[in-house]
Amino acid sequence: RAILGQEMACTGCQGQQFQADDLAGMPTRGRGPAILVYYGPALMQKPGKKDPRGALTVLAEVYRQTRELFPLQQDTANETITVRIDALKEIDCALVLRPDPGQSWVISKTSCKDAMAKLVSASEYKNINWDTNQVLSFGRKPPRKPGRGLTVAVGGFVPRVRRFSLFSTASTAPPA
Repeated sequence: RAILGQEMACTGCQGQQFQADDLAGMPTRGRGPAILVYYGPALMQKPGKKDPRGALTVLAEVYRQTRELFPLQQDTANETITVRIDALKEIDCALVLRPDPGQSWVISKTSCKDAMAKLVSASEYKNINWDTNQVLSFGRKPPRKPGRGLTVAVGGFVPRVRRFSLFSTASTAPPA
C-alpha cells in the first residue's frame, strides 16, 4: 500500500507535489525518476476486475522492482521512466502471482528510460544480467541485495545450488 502511494504521487516534475499527498518525509519527495506503468490501468480493469487485491499486489511489486533498477536521485526528479507490463495485463493474477514451476516474472531494464515485464524460464537464468533484471517476488522474502532476484525466484533452490558453485566456471564437487 505504501509503495503504491509513494510511487504514484511521484510526478516526474521537480518541485511538483499533490496537495493531498505532498510526500513530506518520504524518500520520493524531490527525487526521481517517476515510474509510469504502461498498461497499469488495463491490469486493474481486466484481471483486476476478478481479483483487485491480486492486481494491486502485482502493481506494487512492479513498482518495487522497477525502483531497484532506477534508484531515486535528486538529479532525476524531472525524469520519467516507462515500464511496460503488456505481458501481465491479459493474464489471470493467480498465474502471475504463482507462475509455473521453473518460471519467474522479471522486470528487465531495456534502456536508460525503459523497462518491461517478461516471463523467463529457469534455463535462461544463467544468461540473465542480474544488474538489469529484477525478479517479481510476490509474498516471498525480498532479495538481500539488488540484482539477487534469482535466489527468490526459485524458492530456495538456488541458495543450495550456489553452495555447490553451479554458476561458476570452476569445477567443484558438492560436499558429501
